[in-house]
Amino acid sequence: MITASIIFSATFLAIVQGRIPSAVVALLGAMLMVFFGVVGSEEALKHIDLNVILLLVAMMTLAEILGRSGVFVWTAIKGAQLVRGHGILILGLLALITAVASAFLDNVTTVVLMVPVTISLCRVLDLNPIPFLLAEVFASNIGGTATVIGDPPNIIIASVGDISFLTFMVNIGPVTLISTAVLFLMLYVWFRHDVKVSDEKRQSILEQSPSDAIKDKQLLKKGLIVFALTIVGFLIHDLLNISPAFVALAGASILLLISGLQPREVLQGVE
Repeated sequence: MITASIIFSATFLAIVQGRIPSAVVALLGAMLMVFFGVVGSEEALKHIDLNVILLLVAMMTLAEILGRSGVFVWTAIKGAQLVRGHGILILGLLALITAVASAFLDNVTTVVLMVPVTISLCRVLDLNPIPFLLAEVFASNIGGTATVIGDPPNIIIASVGDISFLTFMVNIGPVTLISTAVLFLMLYVWFRHDVKVSDEKRQSILEQSPSDAIKDKQLLKKGLIVFALTIVGFLIHDLLNISPAFVALAGASILLLISGLQPREVLQGVE
């Protein structure tokens, strides 16, 4: 007990300091637990849930390929134009996009994809990106709770509890919707005075062509079709008696196969 506490505390402290990548620190801590006999090697391996790891890798792969088509940039520009460049509406729209994407792509991947787009958009509009980034962080955490694939803890809970994708979403989805509505109200109260856009900057975003953001139309079509089929697979995986991890792996493998991209290149974008 004392040995485990010391190793855990040292590992946690090293992660907080941030001098060494957290994944490396966590692995070293786990190895020390085994080397000092706190847990046996076979027992340690039993605590690794491959359903969680494979699902995350597959969804990050799908998101990475979709991102290469330019669809996220297109969405941000098109959304800004739909709300006529009004800052508070853009903030709310980006938060909504982040929340929805986090439910189906996993929240970590969504934030990684949305942050560069958001910063670029804020530069065009001459706005402080901090309110937008904070809104996306909050929205990502809330949206990620809605589905099994939205957040690693969800995947672990569903895997251990043998909870289907649809059952999880039906029970958690309504709470997520209420929380999102409350978030939008708070964002309006907090940031409505900080995200005002000048008429000149609004005009500049309205004159942009969203279609220019699409880098590869064929990749976009393939990606959206495979992604839609993957979501359908999640909804019916219980009927097929297949784990969500293998549904996601099938989608990622198919998209890798038909995208024409090199797997090594794509997997560099997987955290």
